[in-house]
Amino acid sequence: MRKTLLIVEDEPPIVQFLENYLLPSYDLDTFESAEDAQENFEIGKYAVALIDIRLKKKSGTVLQNQIGRLDSRLVCIGMTGYAIEEAESEEFDFFLEKPFSIEEFDETLHAALQLHEMKF
Repeated sequence: MRKTLLIVEDEPPIVQFLENYLLPSYDLDTFESAEDAQENFEIGKYAVALIDIRLKKKSGTVLQNQIGRLDSRLVCIGMTGYAIEEAESEEFDFFLEKPFSIEEFDETLHAALQLHEMKF
C-alpha cells in the first residue's frame, strides 16, 4: 500500500522537485500555506509531513504543533533555508536544511517512515 505524504512548501521549485521525485512511490497532498494544509488535514491519512518552517502567514512550526496534536502517529520533517534554532528543533521529528542533497533527503525520509511504522 502506498503511503501518503503531506507537503507544505511555498517555493515552487522545491515543490516541483518533491513532486517529481516522490510521485512514482508515494501519494502526495501539496499545499502552499499552513492555513490550507490545516484546513484540509485528515487524521490518519499521512505517514510523513514535510513542512517548510518559514511560511508566509503562519509558521510551519505552528502548523506542525497543531496537526501533531491531532495525529500522534504523524512524523514531521521541518525544512528550512535558515539556521535551525533550538526552540524550533524541539517541534519536529527530523530536519532538512535547504539546499539538501538527494542522499540527505532519502536518509531523512527513510528514517521518518521507519519512525511512523514504530508508532503503530
